[in-house]
Amino acid sequence: MTNLHRLTAADVDYTDHGATLLRRFNSATEDHQLTVLHDDGLYRHLSFRAPGSSFYWFDLITWPGNLTITGDMGTWTFRRVEDMFTFFTGYINSGYWAEKLQNGDTGGQATAREYDEDLFIKWLGEDFWETSRNLDQKTTTIWWKAIKDYVLDDWVDTGSANAALSAMSSMSDALNGAMAAHYADVWEAAEGWEQYTIHFEWCLAAIVTGIRTYKAHKAADPIGKMMAALTEQKDILMPTKAQVEALHKEAMERGFGLSVMKGRPGTLRLAPGAVPGELLVIDPAALA
Repeated sequence: MTNLHRLTAADVDYTDHGATLLRRFNSATEDHQLTVLHDDGLYRHLSFRAPGSSFYWFDLITWPGNLTITGDMGTWTFRRVEDMFTFFTGYINSGYWAEKLQNGDTGGQATAREYDEDLFIKWLGEDFWETSRNLDQKTTTIWWKAIKDYVLDDWVDTGSANAALSAMSSMSDALNGAMAAHYADVWEAAEGWEQYTIHFEWCLAAIVTGIRTYKAHKAADPIGKMMAALTEQKDILMPTKAQVEALHKEAMERGFGLSVMKGRPGTLRLAPGAVPGELLVIDPAALA
């Protein structure tokens, strides 16, 4: 068994949940291990869970052009490139990766985000501060009192985007002139009161660490390492006939197309313009 790789601080630098995501993910998956259920070229089914437990389990499933993650924290499908394991690289990029969602008839981006009351309050304060700097004291006092009475008071509900917009509307009705006009299009700011859900970013963390774990697992097997190098369009050196023959066997078991040529002794590479997964290998006899 191969242990799941740990999430790093650099991975979450640009996420909405940052340190919280780092702490929660690593704690929840501390004992997770990889089980390869299926591994045939771009068709993969990988399972990650702690031995004897189903808490926070997740599976990664790929087929050409697609990747699905499913498990305790949700199910999401992404589509972008032929091998999606080459797409999810580097730090977690929630915004860009969410654009590749294929959930439902709209893609699912909206369900990956949620209203955050703290972001709303932060926006309200910053907006007032920036605007009030150019106003006289009397106007500023009236405006701030309206904000406190109609939005920030304990009895006012701002726990959802609709509730926050309703509170803003009530405040605007109580104001007049430029102050009221300032909030005429406040709904346009509502997108800034949202962030990606912790569940969605948790799943992105699972994808990133799961792919790294799978690659490490493959690299630990010499033949698997050679196969991975070939599918990444890299030449690899094969110093022995036995290794070439082993790769032949592995490739054929996975259903790869094979062609044979004479070439520089000990070198394997993908044929230029070949169908993805079709290997061009040197004739093992050339190594005899």
